[in-house]
Amino acid sequence: MQDLKLTWEDLINAVSLIITLKKFSEGTYNEDWDEGARNYTEYSIDARVKYELSEREIESLGENMQLDAIVFIRNKDLDAKGITLVPQDRFNINAVDYRITKMQSKIVAGQDVGFILGVREVM
Repeated sequence: MQDLKLTWEDLINAVSLIITLKKFSEGTYNEDWDEGARNYTEYSIDARVKYELSEREIESLGENMQLDAIVFIRNKDLDAKGITLVPQDRFNINAVDYRITKMQSKIVAGQDVGFILGVREVM
């Protein structure tokens, strides 16, 4: 089982890129959130981004979800920066802003190793 965890870690290391996590600032939410009233602290973080989604991935995150990409983030990368993810967080990937539409824990060999995030481009 430990080999599964190592294999997943090796895969993420091999294909990750640096993205910008735009961390939601607690207490700044209001009704105008989507109209621009938002505050973020930005963090660079390693992640794997996948744009071509398989049927299995779409089904696991919810068939009716509108997904533009899936982002895989490891807990150890979040822990190294002392941050946790919340649904209001945004990402900037290759100069495009994305919002989280689905959050799911990634379990490998019985251990919670990170997150699988369904994301949608912010229009």
